[in-house]
Amino acid sequence: MNLKKLLETKPETLAEEQHDALKEHVIIVLDKVMTAIKSENYDAVEAMTSSSPAGDGYGADNSFIEFEWEPTADGVDIADVAGTLRGLKSMSKKEKQS
Repeated sequence: MNLKKLLETKPETLAEEQHDALKEHVIIVLDKVMTAIKSENYDAVEAMTSSSPAGDGYGADNSFIEFEWEPTADGVDIADVAGTLRGLKSMSKKEKQS
């Protein structure tokens, strides 16, 4: 985004653009997972996951589809993505109603 467009961007528009970009990213990741499963490329599916250890010694270790767009310490799971999308959608709606 160039500086002129950035300075003309309203908060609700920015939230909407972030929402739409993140939503598209999630759809692309899920499409890749579905394509790998359909082609029985299970190694590729595993490569798109991250580990979620129990942490307390009592729970179960799990894996989740990784949705991160850049490396993070904890990874980004579907609940993180849904929460971020919900928040961005809410911000864009609140601002539009004002």
